[in-house]
Amino acid sequence: MGSIKHIIEFGHGYLRSGGSLILEIGCDQKARVHQIIEQCGQYYEIAFIKDFSGHDRVVRMKKK
Repeated sequence: MGSIKHIIEFGHGYLRSGGSLILEIGCDQKARVHQIIEQCGQYYEIAFIKDFSGHDRVVRMKKK
């Protein structure tokens, strides 16, 4: 989880306003990843995308 947290916390510095950050996550990480994104406060339009098995597998967010 440390790498995902780092990318979320610092990734917005590499994006233009409205740019998307897309990450693959573990199927059991949705709640923690959502919490990290909210605490960061740099993103909006947070969306989790399910894989073919119905597990949350990808998260997409846009830089404010």
